[in-house]
Amino acid sequence: MQHLISLLLVCILLSTTTTAPVIDVRAPSNILRAGDDLQQDQFLASNNGAYYAVLQGDGDFVVYVSNHPFVGPYRLFVQTDGNIVLYDTYNRVVWNSQTGMKGTKPHFLAMQDDGNLVLYDSNGQPTWSTGTGRSRQFQVENTF
Repeated sequence: MQHLISLLLVCILLSTTTTAPVIDVRAPSNILRAGDDLQQDQFLASNNGAYYAVLQGDGDFVVYVSNHPFVGPYRLFVQTDGNIVLYDTYNRVVWNSQTGMKGTKPHFLAMQDDGNLVLYDSNGQPTWSTGTGRSRQFQVENTF
C-alpha cells in the first residue's frame, strides 16, 4: 500500500512541477498490445477517463489522475511534527505520510542519489520513504 501511495505522490508531484503534457489523441486505447508502441506525447487512458498514462517528451512515462476533486496549484509541506502533507490551492489535504510525531524533531525530506525520497528525523533515522531507491549495481546493469 505504501508503494501505491508513493507512486501516487510521485505522480502528483510530477504533475504539479511540470507543465501539462501535450497529448497526442492518436492513442485511442487503454491497452498497449505486444508489438505495438507508444510514441512521445501519446497516452493510454482508462475506460472511465479517470486516469491516463503519458509518454512525456522528457522520456518519463507518468500516470496522471484526471478526475479528482482537488485543485492546483499544489504545495508539499513538511510539518513541524514530522508529517509530510500535500495541499491543494484551498489548503485541503490531498495526501499525507501519516508520520506525525514519529522520530525526533526537526525532520527533513531528502532526495537521495539512489532515487529514493526519504523523510529523516534529526538523528538521521528514516521515518518514511517512497521505496524507490535503486542500488548502484541495478543502475549499472540496466543502462541503455
